[in-house]
Amino acid sequence: MPGHRSAWRSTVLVMSSVIAAAAGIACGVLLLQPWRSCPEIDDSFLACPMTAPDTTLLVISLVTLVAALAVVVATAIRSTPAQAPGHRPAGPVRYGFIGEAPDGAPDHSPTTAPAAHPQPKATKAQRP
Repeated sequence: MPGHRSAWRSTVLVMSSVIAAAAGIACGVLLLQPWRSCPEIDDSFLACPMTAPDTTLLVISLVTLVAALAVVVATAIRSTPAQAPGHRPAGPVRYGFIGEAPDGAPDHSPTTAPAAHPQPKATKAQRP
């Protein structure tokens, strides 16, 4: 069932993309820590040190982000349709000059087609 497999890959691609986006947002928020305030160090929340639970959450979100991106890439690569084996010739193709048929193809050029009007026979005076 090629349709079922395609629908499954599409679902996996969408879900892993959503998980990757959520993990990326979580990483950004955990790095910035906008809820922190430490007036004894600096007025900015960016100068506050991370606590152990925040570091654990950041590592979990980074691992989730990398795993989800790997699934997105693997699914996208495997979702591309493969070409049929007969699509390309087995060996090198010789493309001739204009009006010349390639190797293996029937020649339908006007120079090799039988004449529609036969040439008149030569007269005795024209013969060698």
